[in-house]
Amino acid sequence: MSRKTIIILLIISVCINVGLLATLFIRPFPFHDMPPDRFPRLNKWIEDELNLTKDQKKMIDEIVKSDEDDMKALGIEIHEKKKELALLLGSPNPNPATIDQMLSEISTLELELQKKIANKVVTINSVLTPEQQKLLNDRMEKRLCPRGGGRMHRGGGWRR
Repeated sequence: MSRKTIIILLIISVCINVGLLATLFIRPFPFHDMPPDRFPRLNKWIEDELNLTKDQKKMIDEIVKSDEDDMKALGIEIHEKKKELALLLGSPNPNPATIDQMLSEISTLELELQKKIANKVVTINSVLTPEQQKLLNDRMEKRLCPRGGGRMHRGGGWRR
């Protein structure tokens, strides 16, 4: 192959790789277009499946809305940091130290958001009866560990 052909193929390859990396980090963020009720399906499920009383429903609504603006701001900040990271990774000579710093910032923000969510779940559980707690916790377990926790948790070990 001629030198010109190799350069063109290399440029096309780099563009494809940068595009693929960008799709990992840049995606529409759900908080921009969300309705006032952040979790409409979950709230509907909680209402229907847990047979909440009016008092429970009111308290859970207050819990969900308590720091919604902070959580929304955190989510937007995480999204923005991920966009910055994608641009940095797509640059010709990204600085590894800057990449590490950005990854640490993103991890810290995501951890803060996860803590807020976990605290909400704990607070919601305190409003529920033991039967309702079991239903909610079973639902969360299925969503967080869709395959039953993986092979290691079922005693099967890792298989190749």
